[in-house]
Amino acid sequence: MDFRRLLLFIACSIMVVMVYSQFLLSPVPQEAREVIPPDGPQDPEVAEPVAPPVALEQAEVHPSRRAVLGSQDPDKQYQLVVYFNSRGASIERVEMVSHDGKHWKYGALEKKYGYLGYLALSQEDGGCRVGVVADHSPASQAVAAGEKQQGLLSGDLLTAIDEQTINVPVDLQNYLSKNTRPGQSVTLSVTRGEGDDSRQLVLTSELANRPLEIIDPDPDDLEARPSDNSYLLSLYRLGDHKAKSGQTEIASLPSLRSSDWKIHQQKGALNQVEFRFDLDEETATQAGLAGGFSIIKRYRLQQASDSEPFGGYRLELEVEMINHALTPQQIAYRLDGPNDLPLEGWWYAHKVQPGWGAAGMRDVIWKINDHHNLRTCTKIFKYATKTPELPQESILPSRPDEQGGLKYAAVDTQFFAAGVKPRTASGEDTESFIPQRAYTTLVEPLEQIEKKRTRTANVSFFLVSPDYELPAEQTRIDRFDLFIGPKEKKILETYGMQEAIYYGWFGFVARPLSAVLHFFYILTRNYGIAIILLTVLVRGCMFPISRKSARSAQIMQLMSPEMKKLQEKYKDDAKKKMAAQQDLFRKYDYNMLGGCLPMFLQLPIFLGLYRSIMVDISLRQAPLIPGIQWCSNLAGPDMILHWEGFANFVTARGSLFGPYLNILPLAAIAMIIVQQKMFMPPAQDDQQKMQQKMMKFMMIFMGVMFFKIASGLCLYFIVSGLWGVTERKMLPKIKSLEEIRIKVEANKKKSPGRRNSPSKGQRSRRRRLR
Repeated sequence: MDFRRLLLFIACSIMVVMVYSQFLLSPVPQEAREVIPPDGPQDPEVAEPVAPPVALEQAEVHPSRRAVLGSQDPDKQYQLVVYFNSRGASIERVEMVSHDGKHWKYGALEKKYGYLGYLALSQEDGGCRVGVVADHSPASQAVAAGEKQQGLLSGDLLTAIDEQTINVPVDLQNYLSKNTRPGQSVTLSVTRGEGDDSRQLVLTSELANRPLEIIDPDPDDLEARPSDNSYLLSLYRLGDHKAKSGQTEIASLPSLRSSDWKIHQQKGALNQVEFRFDLDEETATQAGLAGGFSIIKRYRLQQASDSEPFGGYRLELEVEMINHALTPQQIAYRLDGPNDLPLEGWWYAHKVQPGWGAAGMRDVIWKINDHHNLRTCTKIFKYATKTPELPQESILPSRPDEQGGLKYAAVDTQFFAAGVKPRTASGEDTESFIPQRAYTTLVEPLEQIEKKRTRTANVSFFLVSPDYELPAEQTRIDRFDLFIGPKEKKILETYGMQEAIYYGWFGFVARPLSAVLHFFYILTRNYGIAIILLTVLVRGCMFPISRKSARSAQIMQLMSPEMKKLQEKYKDDAKKKMAAQQDLFRKYDYNMLGGCLPMFLQLPIFLGLYRSIMVDISLRQAPLIPGIQWCSNLAGPDMILHWEGFANFVTARGSLFGPYLNILPLAAIAMIIVQQKMFMPPAQDDQQKMQQKMMKFMMIFMGVMFFKIASGLCLYFIVSGLWGVTERKMLPKIKSLEEIRIKVEANKKKSPGRRNSPSKGQRSRRRRLR
């Protein structure tokens, strides 16, 4: 019978593991992906969704060009490098370039190959054309013998790297990822100039470490899924023309999203770029509008300074609307948010949200008046499957008393966020930005999202400005702060977004633990040592309770023969057996709950520390042992061996074990098993023996479930286990029950009042006799 119970337990454990690995993320069923008509149109003007707008031809076509703001030179104190595309005047990519000594403060966690710089390559005959080169990037620092103008330049034709031919842009990426490492030098073969003025050059560049790309259309650990660029802008209303439900802009006008804008950037300028789109009078007349119209998007990138140490994470955006007509015009525009935020750690990280359920890797947060809100990407995805023709859901409150100015809207990841903060409009300091519409939306096709990866869906939001009355030949400017940066407490407080950091239900434990952890880091300059000191502090505070627990375990071991005698004597009378056991426990002052109390007290600490590690960005990229790649991120698994591809059903990203072998979880579970063997009293009957066997299998089961847990938390378990073993070894050993009985009697003599007073059971029996 016991053997069958054990087999049943093992079978159930295996089933739980399989369900956990296959269905944890609760993918939307395939049936839900079918086109389901919405219950009703969101816009009363339109009953059916309409086709996407078709861009009209402009009189003057400007080829797609790139621009870049910021610099990787630490002396210039830029914290971002932002790459722009003239198509839609949009942001294509953003790199975080804050320095921590000689290294990036926020670097890539995986695939640490050599970094040349983002080049925006485009395929041409004979090679790939360089579209952009960031200031002070390894590509810009490349040298060529006898050349006055050093560095790779925008417009160069890249033909080879280390004699490996470059035919398409992916050839360069493949070579760097497979054959290079930071600090390595590579040779670049380029053609500079056109026609008879062209010349062949060979440049040498020293590769660097990769910075984190906070807006990245090409993630390392997932296949690239096509989506639009970030911060696109389009016309929602102009005069009597208005975009209809399901449209991103007015269909009868040229597309601001897909057309190329005129670009203006002063030579050598690293902090400002301007894009301009002109709707000339002829085109406006064809569209039924009197006069022309222009829109300017002006970006200004700030630098860090002594007065604003975190100002470099702010990109100022001005939207300038110019009415060239001789009559007033109604104007409203749509501004998209960011997308393609990093998915690092999506296969092991877990975010929490206010309320029930787990959050996704990309969620949308916003604040209207004083109410902070979060909508998970899973919820956005499910809503899109129900209404695929209109995959957007409003974030504006329905109750009039809750409506007000939008403080911010952002896409939120585990450690980073990017969003929009409206500023005052046209110099009117008292005016709030109250959008007439604001929606969360899916920004990639439904069919390209895998069933088990809905939490990695690419989501964003968009805002529709109020309808403005723009007088004839007048201008209006709306201003926004685009925050693109880390979720660090002091930084978010600077931008009024501190509510983006959420610790969950055990925040009251996580916050003080995080403060103590940072204090120990200030003393040691190593978060691994800080976690060890924090563990020692916690276990030291719990020493009186854990010592009593260990003493109770010793007493139970000595009472085992007496317990067996009682089992035999009262095997047919459970009530008498229970009463006799209680008398035995009182005789030797044994507390049945003494062994469980430390475990219950440590549970909130464990959960609080877990949330602190998973939320605190300081532990991201914090090494256990500086200079060693193993365990170089205490907020993630230790990753001692890359085994992806071997038994792919359990080693793939998102599967049961993940792409890396981790040894710290195994060491933590082994330490728990050792503690159980040392502390657990011997079984008194077959039922207890079976329970102890199940506990051993449960530890193995936990090792599987927590195989991808953060290495910082594993370190806590290991140190706590070593403390417990040492504490048990140093505890004076009780030689016999007689020694315990003598101490109990001595304690009773010291408190005669307590000795002579009746017990609770005796008082109860006396009341019944009365």
